[in-house]
Amino acid sequence: MLRKPKVYIPTILIVSLFIYFSYLYVGMIDKHIKSMNLTEQREQARNIKNDIKHMIFQKKKATLAVALALSINPRLPDMIVNKNINSLKYKELLTKLKINTL
Repeated sequence: MLRKPKVYIPTILIVSLFIYFSYLYVGMIDKHIKSMNLTEQREQARNIKNDIKHMIFQKKKATLAVALALSINPRLPDMIVNKNINSLKYKELLTKLKINTL
C-alpha cells in the first residue's frame, strides 16, 4: 500500500503542471487578442477620422461652388425656387465655375 501513493504523486504533479501551463498559455492568448482588438479599433478610428476630413473637404468645395454660382448670378436662387432655370446659361456658368474653383 505504500507504493501506490508514490505512483500517484508524479501523475498529480504532471497534471498540475499541465493545468498551470495551460492557464498561462490561455492568459497569454487572451492578452494577444485584446491587443489585436485595440489595434483594430485604432485603425478604425483613423479611417473614420480620414473619412470625416474628406467629407468636410467635399462640403467646403460644394459650399464654395454654390457661393461662386450665386455671386455670378444673383438671380439663381429665385430661378431655382420658381423652377425657371431655362434662362440660365449652363455652359457659361460651368466655365466660370471651372476657372474659379480649379
